[in-house]
Amino acid sequence: MSNFKACIVLSLQYEQGLNYGYNLDAVKNVVDTLHKYNVNIPPIILLTNYKDLVVDNKRITEVRQVQTKLYKPRPEAMASPYGTIGFYKLDIFSIYDYDRIIYLDLDVLTKQNISELWNPQQFNKNSVYAFNEKNIPSLEHTGDYYNFGVMVINRSEMLLNEHMYKTMIMFANTRLPTKGEAEKDILNYVLNAYPGLVTIGNLPQEYNYFVTLLNTDEDFKRAKIIHFSAFPKPWRIKNPNSTVKKFYYRVLTEI
Repeated sequence: MSNFKACIVLSLQYEQGLNYGYNLDAVKNVVDTLHKYNVNIPPIILLTNYKDLVVDNKRITEVRQVQTKLYKPRPEAMASPYGTIGFYKLDIFSIYDYDRIIYLDLDVLTKQNISELWNPQQFNKNSVYAFNEKNIPSLEHTGDYYNFGVMVINRSEMLLNEHMYKTMIMFANTRLPTKGEAEKDILNYVLNAYPGLVTIGNLPQEYNYFVTLLNTDEDFKRAKIIHFSAFPKPWRIKNPNSTVKKFYYRVLTEI
């Protein structure tokens, strides 16, 4: 495993009229909390559709452009709250030069050591690891449905190659997501379409702890990565008494 190569991927996307507030400050916050609790961090790749984006953060190893011309989703898909940018996360699967990708949404913050995610001896039994939302009763999922805001992808014959990437794009362009969840529906559908060839392992909740489920201090202590998945995002909430906003800046001020 001496040649094992891992990377961390972040995704910064923009579409006119769909401004969720993701910006380079959000990128910096994710990266800063990673460095607070971890050493020997793998290369960090920023995946973006911004043209000629200049990033002066020395902790970002590389900026890669989304292949936007490949994405031509049906008009019905464009009616979803996410627009075309909701599918751009699929470009993670166009990164072929690493054995493992650890993907993090920009609305997550790390608050503990998570180096096991890029340890080749751990999280290596399945093709992909993601948190299974069926484990949250309030979401009322009737079967497996994974949240890919935090994801571990292991390279294999089926994954991190051009064939799977083009398959993802094909489904994004031809199949309307059933729940309007854009790339999340596509990933759940495609990754489950190859039983035995592609396997999804459950990422423990502490690696993708929804902020809305942080009900006690014990929950907060247990969480290794907090996912601020609700809207609006904490940095856009004006109410200073917002619990979500307080959690976000509590993590940042502990840096």
